[in-house]
Amino acid sequence: MKYSLQALPTELKSKKQWCIAGKNKAPFVVKNSNLYPASPTTGPWLDFSIALGYATTHSLKIGFVLTKDDPFTCIDLDVKDCENQNKDGTPVPSNKWTTLETLISFQGIIQLFNSYAEISTLGKGVHVWVKGNIPQGRRKGGIEIYSSARFIICTGSPVSRIKYNRINNVVIPVISESIIKPIEERQGILDNIISNFSIEPERIDLEEIDANLTDSEIWKRSQKATNAEKFKDLCNGEWQKYPFPSQSEADLALLSMFTFYSKSNSQCVRMFRQTILGQRNKATKNSTYVDRTLKIIRSRQSREDATEQHSELISAAFIEQLNDSNGNSQPVNERGGTKNIINTLVARMQQRRAMEHVAPASEDLPIVDGLEWPPGLVGAIAGFVYGSAPRPVKEVAIVSALGFMAGIVGKSYNIGQTGLNLYIILIAQSGVGKEAMHSGIGHILQSGEGLGGDAKSFINFTDFASGPALTKAFKENQSFVNVAGEWGRKLRRLSLEENNDGPMQQLRTVMTDLYQKSGPASIVGGLTYSNKEKDIASLNGVAYSMIGETTPGTFYQSITATMLEDGFLSRFITVEYEGERPPTNPNVETVLPENIGKAISEISKSCIRLNQYKQNILVQYDEESAKLLKNFDLTCDANINAAGKDEALRQLWNRAHLKVCRIAAILAVSDNHINPIVVKIHANWALYIVIKDISRMNDRIMGGSIGLDDDTRYRKILQITKKYLLGGGRAKSYNIHPAMRKNGIIPRRYLQMTTHNINAFKVSKRGSTAALNCALKVCVENGNFIEVNENKLVEMYGFHGRAFRVVDLPDEMPLF
Repeated sequence: MKYSLQALPTELKSKKQWCIAGKNKAPFVVKNSNLYPASPTTGPWLDFSIALGYATTHSLKIGFVLTKDDPFTCIDLDVKDCENQNKDGTPVPSNKWTTLETLISFQGIIQLFNSYAEISTLGKGVHVWVKGNIPQGRRKGGIEIYSSARFIICTGSPVSRIKYNRINNVVIPVISESIIKPIEERQGILDNIISNFSIEPERIDLEEIDANLTDSEIWKRSQKATNAEKFKDLCNGEWQKYPFPSQSEADLALLSMFTFYSKSNSQCVRMFRQTILGQRNKATKNSTYVDRTLKIIRSRQSREDATEQHSELISAAFIEQLNDSNGNSQPVNERGGTKNIINTLVARMQQRRAMEHVAPASEDLPIVDGLEWPPGLVGAIAGFVYGSAPRPVKEVAIVSALGFMAGIVGKSYNIGQTGLNLYIILIAQSGVGKEAMHSGIGHILQSGEGLGGDAKSFINFTDFASGPALTKAFKENQSFVNVAGEWGRKLRRLSLEENNDGPMQQLRTVMTDLYQKSGPASIVGGLTYSNKEKDIASLNGVAYSMIGETTPGTFYQSITATMLEDGFLSRFITVEYEGERPPTNPNVETVLPENIGKAISEISKSCIRLNQYKQNILVQYDEESAKLLKNFDLTCDANINAAGKDEALRQLWNRAHLKVCRIAAILAVSDNHINPIVVKIHANWALYIVIKDISRMNDRIMGGSIGLDDDTRYRKILQITKKYLLGGGRAKSYNIHPAMRKNGIIPRRYLQMTTHNINAFKVSKRGSTAALNCALKVCVENGNFIEVNENKLVEMYGFHGRAFRVVDLPDEMPLF
């Protein structure tokens, strides 16, 4: 056979992973013109040019060392040829020959991978090279697959087909050379093929290692381990208490317990023979039986150690990357999807805002972290609410101002088929100053006629307890904002009433219907009672707006899958404050500035007149804002289509364009109620606030904070795990050894304690414990967790119980 090593793929030649092939195909390296043995796992290795030069000069072969750090896998197809012949040259049938069926399957493998393949050194096999990875070498039926710790001798003689001849009904393979193909990415095919392979058993020679513990220390530790009862029973010869098919399996189990504590084979044999189980003649007459059993155990230990070391390395690298990512505020291995689209949109909004150099509505507005101040009059109102608050929070002020103006202009102005009503929920921890949403609006209304007080008819502080109660309110007023408190409690009651038509479900039905009924042509159905005097007639165009406040835990844990999927929550805009409790405001100002008060008064009086005469004004768009909003509409369409059948993600985008248009129009009316025109600054701020809302809700859905199904619980486990690894959570208060977290190990009991009060686990029909077990099983099966041996946990950390090593988390898993 001709060797063409220079024709090998450049990807292989560029790696410093080459060795000279010595006797028995062992790898060697060149040093001072002499050959020295090389390890296929630790090196050293050679550049291709050095290896080829020496091999050419000395008529030797060279090969490539596969490692875990390169992208390559080699599939070795062992085609056995005729080894014995009769005197007349005809082959002697032998079970060492490859059958026709096997040859056909080999040819199928070559065609399936369709990647670079070459004839092996003796011309009796084929090496197929692909990009991909398997955790351990595999072997079955003349096929071997390796990704690491293997020295593969190369020929550079490409092959694409195995033919065969028949001589006296014996199949003789004929391997034909072909063109050189590139090394292709084939991870998916590898995964499918190795699922049917057994792991290659390692050839273990028993090597004596000094004992690191005394016999007495091992006896003590064994009797305190988690499997102590089983250990004592086997030592006493009571193996029949366990489902062993014979005593040989019981011997294997007991010896395994000794080998867990000791690397010394002689110590393990000595201690085993001191037990009743180890005193039968088969185990004492010579070393054959015990040595064979030890080889099985040490071989298994070697594989387990390799798996453990591999998982430790993966976990360490992952945690390092996770901490780097968190420190740099960048997502880990961002791969696109909804999160990437949102990030892009947010970046564009920020870029546009920076390019515009837009001044705030008033030079007096404070420079505060958080949301950007709205432009124009709405920004000025937000600034007043902020300044009047005992503990000022920017997000509280913005929600108050936006909802306040929506209540006033919601019915009198429209953008075609709909008015300008909004549902807004402020989410913040208790004790941060959410009450300013009520008090700030109250200060505006107390300013008197001719100022903000003219808006009183558009503001309602009633706590509506049912759908009919809300509907009755429209008999007196068809345009108002309801300033509600603790709205998360209503959601919680809604989640509990999902299967019956209680008062909260009736309220949900009415609110769902009202959101779309603010347009001039819309009809809102009335109520009919047995007492006709209480009847409420149907109405044209009811602009009901709502601003409510709640805490994150109450809000997110009360959301059900139905609320997400039927579009109820897509009608809301959420604004979240995640900061600390602000300090007391030393300069509280509760007197509404005259210019702001007069502006509110003029708009309020105009809207009262328009509503009395059943008239309304259509808000216009300038060319630039119309283009911005049209492009966003197309973005929403694309994301709804991309979400496929995931209703929760579809609903994130379903009314996003409508909400942007309503907010932009409210800003425009506030700035010019005579001839309202949406301009670029209005459109950009509306896009900014809605996209932030989508981003937050997307993170909550992906993080498992929203929903009640198995997928939600799975995502929640991963979210808790990420927070735990980054030093958050309550690991210290749960008395978890700090080295466990540092090494990427999370106890099951920590997950139990942090999930038992989460709605998705509490309401599971299986119970919170069974729901957790199911989620953990998914984490293991998906390759996120690997369960750690319980005895190792005791030895290394003094920890009793189940725990898992974290080796991977999804790239877009948010942290809260």
